[in-house]
This record gives sequence, C-alpha cells and structure tokens, in this order.
Amino acid sequence: MYPVTNPYYNSANGKINIVKTIRISELIYSASVLPVPDHYIREINKLIFNFLWVGKPHKIKRNTIIEEKKNGGLKMCEFKIMEKALRITWVNRIQDESQTSWKTIPNQLLHKHGGLTFLTKCNLATGILDLDDTLPTFYKKKC
Repeated sequence: MYPVTNPYYNSANGKINIVKTIRISELIYSASVLPVPDHYIREINKLIFNFLWVGKPHKIKRNTIIEEKKNGGLKMCEFKIMEKALRITWVNRIQDESQTSWKTIPNQLLHKHGGLTFLTKCNLATGILDLDDTLPTFYKKKC
C-alpha cells in the first residue's frame, strides 16, 4: 500500500494523510448513497484510530487529534462527522425544485405529509411524523 521504508508514512501525520486520501475516500463514496448504521460508524472510527496507533494504546485523545492544527490538533478526520456532513448535503438536493427521478419514491411515500421538499423546509421533529416501514431507511435518515 505504501513504502514502509519512508519515515513520513510511519509518522502520525503520514498515517493521517493515508487515511484522509485513500481509506476515507473509499468509504465516503458508499456512504453518500447508502445508509450507514451507527455500529458501522463506530467500528470504522475504531479501525481508523487503531491504524493510526498500530494497535497500541492511544497516545493522544481523539478530540485532540481531530482538532485544527492551529488549536494543537492534527486535523484527523472522524468518519462519524463526515457521514453527518454527507447527510446534510442531501438537504440541498432534496429542497431543489427539480423533478429528478430519485425523488419519486420518497415523494410518493411522504405525500400524506406534504412531500419530501415540504418536510425538509419545515422545522419539524421527525419523531412526530408517522414514517412507517414503507419508507426506505436511506430516506428516513435524510428526513
């Protein structure tokens, strides 16, 4: 995967760059179109941080590592935050007035509540809606 003889790749900064450029990008592609269960997100974060410390006890707290460099962190990405950011980007796509084919299913299933676009523009807690089992998980997580 990467030359072990190069000391840069064995440093924390080198490993963080590997995670950010290679490993996370592979996961983001899938997470952008598929729902990711919470237990997978936790496992992915665990694997990423174990890779960073090579299975040894963590030398720096996770909260410190993900901080900006100007705040003393290493600007490591956390998959949980990235997955949430991907979900947020869907809000703009949903609120767009275009009639794209991928909106057909959720619009039909949410028609009794006003449709997908209407619901994303309202300030409602999704818990008060009756989002029955007919709505795919992918759309439930977006609402």
